[in-house]
Amino acid sequence: MVVPLGWNDRQNDEQRDDHPTTTAAATAATTAATTRRAVATVSSPSDRAEMGYAARMRFEPGDLALLAETVEIEIETAAPGGSSHRTIVWVVVDGEDAFVRSVRGTGARWYREAVANPVVTIHIADRILSARAVTAADPVSVRRTSDALAHKYPGDPGTPPMLRPEVLDATLRLTPS
Repeated sequence: MVVPLGWNDRQNDEQRDDHPTTTAAATAATTAATTRRAVATVSSPSDRAEMGYAARMRFEPGDLALLAETVEIEIETAAPGGSSHRTIVWVVVDGEDAFVRSVRGTGARWYREAVANPVVTIHIADRILSARAVTAADPVSVRRTSDALAHKYPGDPGTPPMLRPEVLDATLRLTPS
């Protein structure tokens, strides 16, 4: 089994509490991610905007494409008034939305912190994106995220745990902040 650099049994589970098993397939996917091309579309006015409500903020097309082609990101969270920490998670893009899900469900430290303090930082390659993590446990978002996970990580042994019914409520939508 291939594990991310710096991970070993001495590190606490909270640091790696939400990283599905990394395999040779995931490592190969990481290498292949540099050659993937993601297509992001420019949104038309949403129904909300047409009704006079503020439209939801979207990532820039380049940032969305980077999220779509990247296998793993680090999400930095902090408890209100606490220190920050980073956790490696999978990210998926469906349409103009980016999603993350906790493989350990709603009890994972990073998930609890993101819900309590939704301002998060995404570390991706040499980029840093400021974002908000918004609960997305509605059936449509859960299905979109599950479908995107199955499509992006096919055959990876870390995928089935991400699709278990008991973790579906731990789905978050990322929006730029």
